[in-house]
Amino acid sequence: MFGIIKSGFGIAMGIGKYAIKGVRGTADVSLARIGMKRDAANQSLDLAKTLNSGGSRVKELLHLLVIVACMAMIFDIYWQLRADMSDDLIKFFLGVATGPILGYFGVKGVEAVRMPATMRAKGQASKDHAEARAVEKKLFDAEVADDFESMKALSNKRLSRELLWFDVLKSTTAADEGIDNYPAQNVRERIFANLEQLANETVDPIVSGLRRVGGNNSLEIVVGSGYRSPALNQVLGGSGTSPHKKGLAIDFEITRAEQGETLELCWQMIRDNHKFWGVDIDQCLLETRNIKGGAQKEWIHLAVRSKVRGRGRGRNRAEFFKLHNPGNKITEFSKG
Repeated sequence: MFGIIKSGFGIAMGIGKYAIKGVRGTADVSLARIGMKRDAANQSLDLAKTLNSGGSRVKELLHLLVIVACMAMIFDIYWQLRADMSDDLIKFFLGVATGPILGYFGVKGVEAVRMPATMRAKGQASKDHAEARAVEKKLFDAEVADDFESMKALSNKRLSRELLWFDVLKSTTAADEGIDNYPAQNVRERIFANLEQLANETVDPIVSGLRRVGGNNSLEIVVGSGYRSPALNQVLGGSGTSPHKKGLAIDFEITRAEQGETLELCWQMIRDNHKFWGVDIDQCLLETRNIKGGAQKEWIHLAVRSKVRGRGRGRNRAEFFKLHNPGNKITEFSKG
């Protein structure tokens, strides 16, 4: 009975070993699927390897003890029945008893021979990974520094009659969050072309038209948001297809307004007169958001389609909304 228990224990240990491997494999796949950040994943795997290294030694020792116990059980049976056994049966018992232990040490011997080469390969891979990360970080830091200098040199230059480059590239949120809001090199030319189109063909004529219709030559706009890098757009909770990311949208308020000259009135004047001003508009939104203390913040969101070949190009839809947040509730809509 004691021998049967030992055998059962050995089988359970073997099954448990492969079950643990299966669970680990499933966990690795799950981690990959949910998109863990690369650094966090590497740190987690390194920690797991460190913890598992001690546990694997204990399990191997238990396996060896189970094999020895099985051998002892077989030898015990052999010793008690040796007088009645034939020579062939004796050889069978000796083979059964010595086979597992010889096989175990054979496998360990092969692993010992292969381990140095495997460790060298892993070490080289780890070294190459670290060097690649260092080069990547160096290039990124250099690009950020170059972007900062480029933005600094460009910021005081005039984009159009009404806007500076600084107006459409600045972002308080980007500065607070440490986000580089300068267009990446591979899209910079297109985004700059879009911003020039937006400023010269849409914003400037609209501001001039508002001054004429309202009779207030002192009216000016204050830009709240212009171009947004993908990282900044994500932090601000913008849409994945936001025209801000392409340099095709601007959010603004007005200043130096006369009595009764509200942002809503300006939005109505743009809606009613943009065709007379010769301005094509894709969307013009009067957005309202509740803020602390029961007050409300308003701004006009102005977006156009690009004339540059590529994404964002198309016919302007001339859509006019009043949008209230939270909930993005449309309280008024017109087209044309």
